Amino acid sequence: MSFSVDGLHVGYGKSMVLRGVGFELPPGCVCGVLGVNGAGKSTLLKSLIRILPPLSGEVRLNGLDLLRMPRRQLSRHVAYVPQSSGVQLLSVFDTVLLGRKPYITWAPSRRDLALVESILTAMHLDHLALRPAGSLSGGELQKVTIARALAQEPELLLMDEPTSSLDLKNQMDVMERISDIATRQNLTVVVSMHDLNLAFRHADYFLLLKNGAMHGFCPRDEVTPEMIREVYGVPVALERIRGHTVAVPLDSRRQGPSLVKAG
Repeated sequence: MSFSVDGLHVGYGKSMVLRGVGFELPPGCVCGVLGVNGAGKSTLLKSLIRILPPLSGEVRLNGLDLLRMPRRQLSRHVAYVPQSSGVQLLSVFDTVLLGRKPYITWAPSRRDLALVESILTAMHLDHLALRPAGSLSGGELQKVTIARALAQEPELLLMDEPTSSLDLKNQMDVMERISDIATRQNLTVVVSMHDLNLAFRHADYFLLLKNGAMHGFCPRDEVTPEMIREVYGVPVALERIRGHTVAVPLDSRRQGPSLVKAG
């Protein structure tokens, strides 16, 4: 039982954006997708859920072909968290309840309502349940969007820079909860990220993209400074601090003549 991608090619018109992407993940893990702006991180996530249909390749979840699956069935297996949410007129509770749409035929069941309540509590949003989503801060709204995705009870969760609008405390809180949910519910999470240190803390696997192609895919402990330098163009040292790996940028500037006169 796993999530696998093989020979994925994605493009806009005649322009190829991703070429030959392939990897496999076990259940219950978090995979961080990393690379510079324009490397293809968001495009990869959109192609996996067919917002941008791939030109070729295979995407399978526990043996099921996601590229040929009916949309309603797909939304029962895969949830997607975009960089920004367009649903702001409803209350927080009703916004999260939208995640149950693939399962609701006429009216929400008691289980649907109870599940939404439990997710709001788990995400520390229960005190905001009756607030209009549009009245929340950007960080709070992003957490509501994540809660809505979790309400789908997916086996695969795709997240496009979910912590980009959050402060440090909320970044840690969201990623810790996502990691915990992935482990407890055997949920596979693929998340695009910019923060290397957040990835080292919470991602089990790294998928490195460069110029629309895979530059590396490996468990977190196998990531090397050379891989990061080749992808980001910045030399780093990987240090262990209190049990966690931390990427420390090194000063790559050439030493030139001193601008300060002695004296």
